[in-house]
Amino acid sequence: MKKIVSVMLIIVMMGCNLVVGDDFNDGVNLRKIQKTNLIYMEEWEELENWQDIVMWIWAKVYYSPDGEKDIWSTPLETLNRGKGDCEDFVILFMNIYYVRFGVKLDMVVLDMNKRTKVNGGYFNHAEVLLEDGKTLCVQIGGLGQGQSISYRYEFDLFFN
Repeated sequence: MKKIVSVMLIIVMMGCNLVVGDDFNDGVNLRKIQKTNLIYMEEWEELENWQDIVMWIWAKVYYSPDGEKDIWSTPLETLNRGKGDCEDFVILFMNIYYVRFGVKLDMVVLDMNKRTKVNGGYFNHAEVLLEDGKTLCVQIGGLGQGQSISYRYEFDLFFN
């Protein structure tokens, strides 16, 4: 009983939602992710590293959370709207990085504070998995802080 009370107290103190059961649906269903065509822009030829890509994205897109239902947008949708949340930034980054450098990077979802459950793991934030195994938070332009990876979405899941 003490363990249950302690766990509940920690969850309340962290401001997190406890998700119980395997039937929780956060709006992300891997079978429903639509593959999209890569987009290309001539100005990307000037981008020399991942930092340049982050700065380019920041100049075109501002952070805006989806709200109740999480929607994973294509790079073109994100650019056309001029806004997106963490996974929209990541998917756009993956597109640009591949077009510019020919390297397929994956998206990872991280266990930041256990707010959303998908595929058996908890997450509430998406980052890019770089070639060296580090993660990159595109929306703040910094390398990950060692959070636990809950799931990895491979490049080919998103792009034709």
